[in-house]
Amino acid sequence: MIGILVHNKYTGVLSAILLVVAALLHVSFAFFLGRIVEASIDLDMDLFANNVIIAVLIIVVASCSELIGQVYRSKFAMKTGVEYKNELLKKILELNVTRFNDENHSYYLNVLTEETGIIQDHYFMQFIAVIQNATQVLFGIGALLIISWKFTVVVFGLFFLPLLVPSVLGPILGNRRQAATKSNESYIINIKGILEGFEVIKTFGLYNRISEQFTSKNSSLERMKFEFEKVNSSKDVMTGALTQVSQMGAIAVGVYLIFQGEMSVPVLFAGVQIIGGIIYPIEHLSRRYAWIIGTRPLREKHALLLEDASVDKIDGVSLKKVGEIKLKDVCFAYQNNQILRNCSFTFTSGKKYALLGASGSGKSTLLKILMGHYGNYKGQISFGDVDLKKVDLSSLYKFVSAIHQNVFLFDDTLRNNITLYRMTSEEGYNEVLKQSNLCQLASRLEECALHDNGSSLSGGEKQRVSVARSLLNQSELLLVDEATASLDKKNALQVYKTLTSLKNVTCIAVTHNRSEEVLSLFDEIIELRDGHIESIKQHEVIMENSLAE
Repeated sequence: MIGILVHNKYTGVLSAILLVVAALLHVSFAFFLGRIVEASIDLDMDLFANNVIIAVLIIVVASCSELIGQVYRSKFAMKTGVEYKNELLKKILELNVTRFNDENHSYYLNVLTEETGIIQDHYFMQFIAVIQNATQVLFGIGALLIISWKFTVVVFGLFFLPLLVPSVLGPILGNRRQAATKSNESYIINIKGILEGFEVIKTFGLYNRISEQFTSKNSSLERMKFEFEKVNSSKDVMTGALTQVSQMGAIAVGVYLIFQGEMSVPVLFAGVQIIGGIIYPIEHLSRRYAWIIGTRPLREKHALLLEDASVDKIDGVSLKKVGEIKLKDVCFAYQNNQILRNCSFTFTSGKKYALLGASGSGKSTLLKILMGHYGNYKGQISFGDVDLKKVDLSSLYKFVSAIHQNVFLFDDTLRNNITLYRMTSEEGYNEVLKQSNLCQLASRLEECALHDNGSSLSGGEKQRVSVARSLLNQSELLLVDEATASLDKKNALQVYKTLTSLKNVTCIAVTHNRSEEVLSLFDEIIELRDGHIESIKQHEVIMENSLAE
């Protein structure tokens, strides 16, 4: 975070200079007000007019300087906020899949919206303002010393009474803020579930139950906000009260010095003006100090995220080709559930494999392991003669493509969703459209953008987009996880024919489709059973289907 502040130092320094100039001019304005009062008492019209002109000029220059300074202060907050969010997102994208899945999506959504908004407003935005307020206080104290050192010494302690408040309530505010953001995260999860499950809610008449859950989450969030605002309001009231006490005490001291003949009324008038220029910046300092302290729990939380070492291996061996894939005594457990048990198998380069198995047998898990998503397996997996655990995963992804059951689509055109923003020849793009049976869809959509994860497309159309992505990538290893689950029989068969006809591509396709028409397209049929991979004959599968019928 310090690096972000340093990176934007020029914008911050320029803003600080302009605001410091404005603060100095505001202090000097008090002296000229005192001289205007003195000219009024002495009935000196020339002195009065000259000082009024100078005072007006000071107001104009100070206002312009402060306005430009505030604009640059906002620009500083904007630039640091953008950089901070970018840094957080970059780190999140660097996390390996296992670590990423340790948190729900609403956790990351809350970090990148609500929490970064608080950091931007109550941390980055306050740095320059603190410099401005501190400068106003220092210049004001200097001006008071010029007026009367006795007056300054006596009232000095009074100025800092308001700063006692954030020292006491700041940590409490931070804890309440953290509780509110945690409750907001839970609230987002609830809303996300309601919107994604809308059809289920309507179909099964769950309105009352879902409304009760929402009311509970909503009430909890607002209660946490209320608890925060109670402390925040107490802070503001106490700070304001101590500010008024400080101001009244300072005036009382000034009046006493007048009675003692050590201060004149015009000087006291100027002193009161300067005190006003000190008291309110001190009040603002108190508030901003409390805000900055209040962001500490969030800053510490984000610091832990930014320092998280659970990232993909990027300094390993660069993979040159996939080659033969060997599994030797591979074991993998997830949440104390043993999925793979001393699993050994060799996938020959260029062959096509249909991977069968009961639900929960570990088919999808095996594909994720081969993608490098789960690195905490035991045993050995090698691509050619290279151990998967030693591979630079960025080089692995150049050779491997995956077709997932749930397809994600960007808010962009169909072409960009297929090419994934890579340069592609028109001929190559059209050929992929033809192979994945997307020509009609491409013609209908043309350059129209898809929205809301392609909500206007059918499940089958989304799957064909995913197939087209992998075909365009021309990978050496294609991992297919129930890619035809949403397709009709005709389109599903066409996809399998396309995938199994790819030359020099190793294809491992998870499927529940046990029809002879589909399985006959593959070179080998394998099954995950009791944590082991077993090669089975096609006629055995057909016989099992017959017995099941």
